[in-house]
Amino acid sequence: MKIIIKTSQDYKVSKWAGGDTTEFVIEPEGAIYKDNTFKWRVSRANVVDSESTFTSLYGVKRWIMPLDQPLLLKHRQDDQPLYSILVKPYEAHQFKGEWETRSEGKTADFNLMVREDVYGLLRAYDLKVNQDQFVNRIFPEVMHESGIDYYHHLCFGCCCFEGNIILKIGDTKQKLLKGDTLLVKLDLKEKQHFNQIKVLSLSDKKVKLISWVTSYF
Repeated sequence: MKIIIKTSQDYKVSKWAGGDTTEFVIEPEGAIYKDNTFKWRVSRANVVDSESTFTSLYGVKRWIMPLDQPLLLKHRQDDQPLYSILVKPYEAHQFKGEWETRSEGKTADFNLMVREDVYGLLRAYDLKVNQDQFVNRIFPEVMHESGIDYYHHLCFGCCCFEGNIILKIGDTKQKLLKGDTLLVKLDLKEKQHFNQIKVLSLSDKKVKLISWVTSYF
């Protein structure tokens, strides 16, 4: 098991067509997003243009979660319209990276990208004052999805944009401060530890966690 905490000094900031983006985590370590060599990637983007076109990413599943304002997405494939959807703050919307996707609205958003052979979930969760919660209750499907037991790597991560939290795994404790990103990596023989991961609020008000799970060979 490996526990990693990243701070703002570890993040990578770059520009995209509609604004700027901050990369929190990319796997495997050392992969470069522009070289398209990643297995999965977590980032935050600021959409500063009222209309934007997403970069095409063939073979990649994407999740997007607006953080402050709704975002209207319009999906097309082979020049044919698929559907439009208004995604509300802290809702996660999944779509294919090769779709032609345009957005309308200015907002900040959270993003999870995974390869087609990678299992992924993105979810927002509210921790109440002094509340603790087992991660397997936030992601109850992880240990029950067909085929998940055969993946070699299981990762849980979260970003804390409000307040501070503590992560507990048995006797191990890690403090996560506002703005930090936490990642727990488990291999095939350690998956039972997923059921032991617990997050605890240290704030005197509700804490919003953006959490994700990935699993891959």
